[in-house]
Amino acid sequence: MQKMIIAVRLINRRENSVNFQDVVAKYGDIIKLRIGMSDEPNHGLIMLYTEAEKSDTEELIRELKTVEGMSMNIMEAPR
Repeated sequence: MQKMIIAVRLINRRENSVNFQDVVAKYGDIIKLRIGMSDEPNHGLIMLYTEAEKSDTEELIRELKTVEGMSMNIMEAPR
């Protein structure tokens, strides 16, 4: 089981949040925590904490990378 923290910055949140939400909903079973806040007028900061097999986490990350206006940092959670 791999535990990861994924920090996301979503630019043009109003336009891009629907696609982001679709990906997050698809992987809701491995996302254990989601925290988000507005950053600047139309940007968002989101933190995801996941617990899953490495292949499932890699699929989530691969799909998140397809969302326009998004950048992310990924780290393995401390044990």
